[in-house]
Amino acid sequence: MKPLYHLSTLSVLLVVQLINTVVSAHSVQVAYCVSCTGELRLYVEHWHGTENPNSTTMTITTTINGVTTTQTASPAGAIYNTTFANLPNCATPATTFASCGQANTYRDWVIYDFPAATPGSTVNITVVSGNNVFTEACTSGMYPASTGNFIIPDPTPAQTFDPIVGCAGTTGVPGVNFPVNPGITYTWTNNNPAIGLPASGTGNVPSFNPPASTVTQNATITVNYGCSTSTIPVTILPQPSPNFQIDANSNPNFSSTQCFYDPIIFTSSGSTVQAPNNITAYAWNFGDGNTSNLTNPSHQYAVAGNYNVQLVLTASNGCIASTTAPVTVYPKPAANFTHTNMCLYDALPFTSTSAIAAPSTVTNYS
Repeated sequence: MKPLYHLSTLSVLLVVQLINTVVSAHSVQVAYCVSCTGELRLYVEHWHGTENPNSTTMTITTTINGVTTTQTASPAGAIYNTTFANLPNCATPATTFASCGQANTYRDWVIYDFPAATPGSTVNITVVSGNNVFTEACTSGMYPASTGNFIIPDPTPAQTFDPIVGCAGTTGVPGVNFPVNPGITYTWTNNNPAIGLPASGTGNVPSFNPPASTVTQNATITVNYGCSTSTIPVTILPQPSPNFQIDANSNPNFSSTQCFYDPIIFTSSGSTVQAPNNITAYAWNFGDGNTSNLTNPSHQYAVAGNYNVQLVLTASNGCIASTTAPVTVYPKPAANFTHTNMCLYDALPFTSTSAIAAPSTVTNYS
């Protein structure tokens, strides 16, 4: 694209004036935006499809630092079949300053570029004419048209976002809510979807649920917005790996089946967490309303039955994991008997009145 003007001063006043010429013509909208490099661009929507932009000219007057210059030139280029919202090379939202009722209908545009307009410059856009049917105004009231004064903005400043840190195997690790900037759309990519976050998205980074893992998971979220790119490091910390065994004093073979009244020792065996982390807290729930914070507690159940015993570990990195195992506590038989007194040498009968709670039964007498 060939530039019409090159702006290099810090204080710029740009006036683009359109002279009212032919009433029935084919230019239906004039808009402007500013690129990431501070370049000012004019877009003129027209009716003439893919006609060569060199077949028309526009007369544009610019006032810069009090010096007025008028030039007549062909557009720097053309863009076809593009909606207003998708006009390229715009770091700021495109702003319409002249149009008629058919604007946004044809979606074919010619371009005038004003390179190196310094961010912070004060600019006023007012045009003089479109000089043939290609770019003449569609109505008698469309030209002249003026933006009034505006300041060429700085490219979107880079932003810093806090790292995301969460624990594996948890739900609702917070994402990132981006600030609301009119005309700025945030898009992002995630280089490690295994952390439980999609590979890409538009708008805020949502909360997510990292899968269970006993090793550290890392990711980088790259955010693009306006003219800038930022990165957000993500660290998913390892969760502890809890495990335990159940041992009764009367049963050295570690069984989950114990007898009523026997003290049961719960041993946190094989419970680990990835170094340099360590386990800082043990929390036992024996399933009968009793708990313990000991590493290897002993517990005695007051009622026979089935219990789910839970061990919750907390690691020094703040991550928590739990495991649950069943314990069956069987009732013991109540031994008792009756007898009848007899004479010497007569057989003395003994009758067992022993009992045990159903569904257990007494299987042996000694």
